[in-house]
Amino acid sequence: MSNESYPSIPEQTKNLALSVLQQMRDTAATGSVIAEQEVQKQRREICYACEFHDPEQHRCKSCGCMLSVKISMSANSCPQNKWPK
Repeated sequence: MSNESYPSIPEQTKNLALSVLQQMRDTAATGSVIAEQEVQKQRREICYACEFHDPEQHRCKSCGCMLSVKISMSANSCPQNKWPK
């Protein structure tokens, strides 16, 4: 899969930095780092059926994130707003 189907490297870097900041804030407020198993299951089902899912690299073409990490972190969100709040 070509990198052209992903956001630019600077955009991916920005997305990662915002995700880390969001996770740090959430962890400080709730003490939670890892999403509950049921939440991860819902996210995985949504992502694997999504048009932005790259099954070869297990990444999201919308934000460029590795789905295994994105799905598991408690404070992460879908860039296409497909995950339940």
